[in-house]
Amino acid sequence: MDSSLSWYQTIDNESLWNGTCTPENTVLIDVVSVDILLYSRLEIVYISVVLPIVAALAAITNGSYLYVVAKIKSMRTVTNIYLANLAVADMIYSISLCASTFYLYSNSGGVRGNVPVAQNCALLLLFPEICYGASFFLVLAVTVDRFYAVCYPLKHRTFTKARTVKTTIAAWSLGSLLFLQTVLSSVFEHLVCVVWPDLRQYSDLPSVFRLCTGIFTEKVDKLVESLLGIPVFVFTMLANCFMYIKIIKALNNRPAQRDNQRGPSNNAERTRRRVTNMLLANTLVFFMLTLPTHIRLALELMTEYMQLPPALDRLTHSASLTLMASALCFINSMINPIIYNATNSRYRQAYCEAFLPCRRSRTP
Repeated sequence: MDSSLSWYQTIDNESLWNGTCTPENTVLIDVVSVDILLYSRLEIVYISVVLPIVAALAAITNGSYLYVVAKIKSMRTVTNIYLANLAVADMIYSISLCASTFYLYSNSGGVRGNVPVAQNCALLLLFPEICYGASFFLVLAVTVDRFYAVCYPLKHRTFTKARTVKTTIAAWSLGSLLFLQTVLSSVFEHLVCVVWPDLRQYSDLPSVFRLCTGIFTEKVDKLVESLLGIPVFVFTMLANCFMYIKIIKALNNRPAQRDNQRGPSNNAERTRRRVTNMLLANTLVFFMLTLPTHIRLALELMTEYMQLPPALDRLTHSASLTLMASALCFINSMINPIIYNATNSRYRQAYCEAFLPCRRSRTP
């Protein structure tokens, strides 16, 4: 639930709506509060322009990557099984979030938080929430696979595709747990009568709000959201940092082997390093782009229990910075295949083979 709509909690929930507007279930909105409740121009541009463009790019980049993995036999590796699932998660996340956000905006009457059918709040966020949560565990699964491939290569050889499938299912299942918070905070519908300022520009605004509300209060909802989201982010980030430090140390301890060997073993070592560098870059970008959202989430939680400095409090509730954090998360859903091609020549070659078959046939 949008924090800008917390004003409705001052009304007794039992008397919110009985079919008619009464003084007990009616809220008077003053001119100062109107701007807080209405979509800003920046938000409208973000929803109408930025989200569709990024969603289209995410569909193209991730869709092309999935096509390459399906088309080129050499790309059907354990690493690419995880990355293919990550591409599916990113593609569904971007498309479903764009569609649900635009649907809510176009049916809101221009009022933030006013939904057409409140019972569908949780359903509209089902796919974005599950895919967003699963992406963290899929990135972790890729790193674990690299960790064993570099640091414990003999043990890594015992890893089967059946194990990979089980790990992938576990990642999606854990990601689904993050959807629990959305259900708890969007399970009920409340209708509130609203009286807008008696000015012409507000005459077309809806006189009744339909709001998604949760089982608990807004304060408890934020606590549940933070306890589900922030620990997952911190745990996966620290685990990735620990394993990549170990991976880098292991690779640096084998320079002589890399330089002196010839033949298949040396090629395998170079491939291992290229894939590791690619995944390291991908992981760094992933956490850099999702970090602002979790910082904002932590700050919002802190405001519920302590008084922040005025500057930090304004920063926490800044609509522009909230949009920026959201946009970075959204961009993250389309950027991974670009990183693969920018950092790994084998992936570029696979793309050429998949999309330029004539060029492949002319290659001696």
